[in-house]
Amino acid sequence: MRLSVLFVGMWLVLLTIVSPAGEKEDLKWRTFNQGVNEAKKKQKKVLIDVYTDWCGWCKRMDVQTYADKSVASYLNEKYVVIKLNAESNKKLSYKGNEYTEAELSAA
Repeated sequence: MRLSVLFVGMWLVLLTIVSPAGEKEDLKWRTFNQGVNEAKKKQKKVLIDVYTDWCGWCKRMDVQTYADKSVASYLNEKYVVIKLNAESNKKLSYKGNEYTEAELSAA
């Protein structure tokens, strides 16, 4: 048991040393209301990613495209990025009206 804990600890230290620090820039995802407000303040365009939990292409986009350092950097600089779940009943307000994420996704 002690040997296993030592092995796992050494492995974690090795991963920390070998991983490129600062290489990955994460996208700064916002909720719909946060994103719209921020876009107005900063005078940026909005990119809305509509997804579902079961969508394979959506997951692939997250892993291959949005995880790319250059893509994330560009999007963070030029846009306010928002994720909307096309099947969510979470309530949002937009221009004085209430909608669910699913309703906004269908618009």
